Amino acid sequence: MRALGAQVAAVAGRLCMPAPVAVACTGGVFAELDALRRPLMAGAGHTALDLRVPQVSALLGALLLAMHVVGTRVPDAAVAAWSLSDKP
Repeated sequence: MRALGAQVAAVAGRLCMPAPVAVACTGGVFAELDALRRPLMAGAGHTALDLRVPQVSALLGALLLAMHVVGTRVPDAAVAAWSLSDKP
């Protein structure tokens, strides 16, 4: 988990993401997020992480992040509409 935290910090730094970096934890391994929180945070070093339950699927989350990185503002109404048909 420390290595995963370091990878998250590296990607966040490369994308110039402001802290705290929102991280949506998906998959069975994150069922025990409380137990994994400390090693993830330690691996991230000085990068503050905001671990949370995903609100959209990984696919839609990746799309929204990519659009943000290139400077495309996605209206809240569009995200809401996409989210209705999306399953995290």
